[in-house]
Amino acid sequence: MPNDDEGSRFVEVQLGFDRFEAAMIAEACRADGFDVELLLMDASGTVAGGLAPHRLLARETDLDMVTRIVNRSIPQT
Repeated sequence: MPNDDEGSRFVEVQLGFDRFEAAMIAEACRADGFDVELLLMDASGTVAGGLAPHRLLARETDLDMVTRIVNRSIPQT
């Protein structure tokens, strides 16, 4: 994911610990045309990896819309 355009800096959005839910959110963002990358924190297979929430990398300029997708998918308490 290049970082060469104005406003194309990538920021992290926490998704929680559910791998399936994180993958579905990433696909929902992509379906809406957003350039995102899913970081699965348990992909290393270590116990420590499972202690950190999965993250989504999204362009800073898309952050508001991506956050809406995340909030629609993960009920806020």
